[in-house]
Amino acid sequence: MKNYLLLAFVGLFMGSLQAQQSDELSIQKDGIQYSYQYKMLEKKKKKDQYLIRSKLENVTNESLYYEVPAGDLLDMEEEGLAVVRIHNTKGLFANRGSWTLGEKTNYKTKSGGTIYEVRPHSPISKEIKSSVVKGKTPEMTAEIYKQVGPLSNFDIDFMQPEFINGNWTANCGNFSFQLSFNRDTLNNIELTQLVNNRSYTYIHRGNQRFERADNPSYFILFAADGKSFQYTAEDGPVCSWRKN
Repeated sequence: MKNYLLLAFVGLFMGSLQAQQSDELSIQKDGIQYSYQYKMLEKKKKKDQYLIRSKLENVTNESLYYEVPAGDLLDMEEEGLAVVRIHNTKGLFANRGSWTLGEKTNYKTKSGGTIYEVRPHSPISKEIKSSVVKGKTPEMTAEIYKQVGPLSNFDIDFMQPEFINGNWTANCGNFSFQLSFNRDTLNNIELTQLVNNRSYTYIHRGNQRFERADNPSYFILFAADGKSFQYTAEDGPVCSWRKN
């Protein structure tokens, strides 16, 4: 009989915990869907502990991006894209919010910001524990507080080693060559072209223009999309360099 009573008590206890799970709520903005809910973990003497779950998903078919300004990478709120806030926490060290971040990329903006990516249909899930006033359930609000969009929405600084270094192809003559990004002792940008075992250095002259060190009549112009150069030779032919 005692065993039956114990099982009944455990059943009632587990049922009460399951009853302390909220329905999943969600918000949506600019192709980002953000859902959240809570679940009771433990009833304590002066407070109740809950598990706070959140899930962020890009529901479009293309990657979406957002910018974190320079200097804000150590601040979770500034680095994040969305947050669930708990307004009735109990305890000095209780989690008052759960921030969700995208994936940090190598893209930098010309103002020094860092670009973060949210890939399509790749949910980002997060769980935290937080305590609230005893006998209460978490009072939560959610917000998607960064502006997201395609990469073309941002003023990307493509003049970086990760975008320059590698194998390129010229459409005049259809030949390939290596291009590498360097800086001289004065921190000026230089590009080194290696073709047919010969090396040519192009010096940055401003406005995306690079002139060949041994003959400024040969120059290249870096395209705004960060994917190609326009090459002009001394005798006038023009062609494009594009990274493979």
